[in-house]
Amino acid sequence: MQAAAAHANTSGTLFVTSDTTLTEDHDGSIVIEASNVTLDCAGYTITGPGEAPLESGVFIQAQSGVTVKNCRVTEFTHGIVLDSSSLSRVETNTVYSNGGNGVFLTGSNDAVVRHNKISTNGGSGIELVTSTGNRISGNSSTQNCIGLSLSEGSFGNVIAGNSFVGNDPAWGVAVIDSSGNVFSGNISQENASEGFALMGSPDNRLAYNISQFNRAEGFTLFYGSDGNVLNGNVAFKNNNGGVHVVESSHNSITGNQAWSNNSSMQPDAGGISIVQGSSFNRVLHNVACRNGNIDGYDESSGTGNVWKHNVFCTSNI
Repeated sequence: MQAAAAHANTSGTLFVTSDTTLTEDHDGSIVIEASNVTLDCAGYTITGPGEAPLESGVFIQAQSGVTVKNCRVTEFTHGIVLDSSSLSRVETNTVYSNGGNGVFLTGSNDAVVRHNKISTNGGSGIELVTSTGNRISGNSSTQNCIGLSLSEGSFGNVIAGNSFVGNDPAWGVAVIDSSGNVFSGNISQENASEGFALMGSPDNRLAYNISQFNRAEGFTLFYGSDGNVLNGNVAFKNNNGGVHVVESSHNSITGNQAWSNNSSMQPDAGGISIVQGSSFNRVLHNVACRNGNIDGYDESSGTGNVWKHNVFCTSNI
């Protein structure tokens, strides 16, 4: 693109088929129509709403090896979309004030989404639907409806070193009907619901994450979230408890800490609690203290739960 006069924008839908660097702001969508190309916005802004039916800021469909970087994307339905694409990179972008999701992967595999600043979007800051083998790292996802969501069988993704802060009215991290994902070294805080919520999601691993100052629990395993591993996490000053297991079984909860979590809104919650028929969970080598009602709680509505080598200030174990 040629340099333009100061404050002048290009407009309309821009189709990219080779490496492209913006030299000015752009009003309208950008569609990547080739594999192995780079869109470098060089700090310029892509502004919506775009032309119907295309309402995404940057749209990549059925391509491979695409890089999108240094873009500011705002006022679209979704900010940056990878649809049925692979081996692509979304990095160092600022994605804000879109009506839906900030960065949206659907049916996309083996992408890297890193070092993006994603805020004030009406859906998820980052959303993965039926997407596999992606690495989501070093992103800031703040003041969206949801910080990060994985759903519809998203499998084998690595979520590492991100921050999910102040997302409202929902979760910092939501995992729905998805398995085999790894969450490591993330911080989820000041969200309107749970810091980390797994719903019908088995066989995930959560390690060394911090969940604090959330309005609900720090970590919750809901309704068939079986066979998950929670290791080395910290739950601190969440409103409804630290770690809460509901109708979920065969989980390993080891080496975690739960401190000063309130449970006034949920009497069966506390530091670490197992309720509603949850069975055969292993709760080992955890520390929980100064939580609202009780530090370690087993409702005994399930069977075969093992509690050993924990340090609880109060418990019914």
